[in-house]
Order: sequence, then structure tokens, then C-alpha cells
Amino acid sequence: MNVKLIPISSLNVNPLNSDEYINALNDHECNKYLEIRFHPQTYDTVKEYIENLPDNVRFFKIVADIKKTSLDNDGKTKYLPGDRWVGNIKLGPINMWHKFAEIGILIFPTYWHKGYGSEAIKEVSNYAFNVLHLHKCFAGCIEDNINSIRAFKNAGFEEEYRIRSQYYINGSGHKDDVVLSKFNVNEATWR
Repeated sequence: MNVKLIPISSLNVNPLNSDEYINALNDHECNKYLEIRFHPQTYDTVKEYIENLPDNVRFFKIVADIKKTSLDNDGKTKYLPGDRWVGNIKLGPINMWHKFAEIGILIFPTYWHKGYGSEAIKEVSNYAFNVLHLHKCFAGCIEDNINSIRAFKNAGFEEEYRIRSQYYINGSGHKDDVVLSKFNVNEATWR
């Protein structure tokens, strides 16, 4: 599986101008565990978010090389390689004093259960450890978000602790925040 991370900043926010992206941000199944679920999202709200990101946050578009299928003139299926935008991943805030950062991810529903989330988490972790030389990456997932927890575990993260009854989910009551982390095993001080 080939996943690439393309940096997004206030200088190149236009790649986020997509109906698929805005629809995903507003889709209840897609955003039910995200803090954005409380406010309708538009291209303008996304642009404002990107333009106001602090310097200690890196935001990436996740692109996967997916074989697209079509029928040729004989009615046979042909496969063509093509990059597809499958979601976004955020690294940050990044704490350079203590060498850690949080990871947040959104995969479009069309691409769920295909391994793109785990691959993107591995890529952004490698960036954090090998480029930024961080000691640790972590993520918080609402306990019912089994797919996100699985994606982080498949990327080498382990459950570190839970914050009990942290988030209120409509119709389900308060849920635990499951905090998963991964340490930089290449670091000389890693135990």
C-alpha cells in the first residue's frame, strides 16, 4: 500500500476545497467522534482553521495510490494507477521542549477498513521521530471509536491509559478517552 502525506498550510489551502471533504466533515458517521461535529463545516471554516493553525502544528492531506477501475471498449475491466485523497492527518500541537506531539486523523468513509489510516499514522510517526526527533507521539480516541483505536494499534501504538467519562456522546452518555502512544525506539534515551 502506498500512502503519501502532502503538507497543507495557509499557503496551499485550496487542495481542501472539495465537496467530498466538506461532506465528510459534516457526515454524522464520519465526524461523530470529532470535536467538529458541533458546528457545520464549509470551505470557509476549513480555510479559516488552516490559516489559524499555530506554528507547532503540521497538517497533511493523505493521498493513496488506488487502482481505479473502468471498462474498456470490449467491456473488460482495466486498472489504472491513480492518487486519491483519502483523508487528513494532523501532528500537533508539537512540544519541542518535551519532545512529544498529538496525532489526529480523519479518513473519508469510502476508504474505511482498507488500512489507509494505519499507514498514514505510521508515516506521520516516522516524520515525528526521524525528522522532528520527537520522543513520543500520542492520540486520544473515544472508547466507542473502535476503528480509530485499531488503526493506531496497527501502527504500533499501545494503550497507555484512559481518562474516565471524558466525553459526552449524544444518546450514549459519557465515554472514556483512550490514550494510545508510541515511543521513538531509535532514540538513544528510549528505555
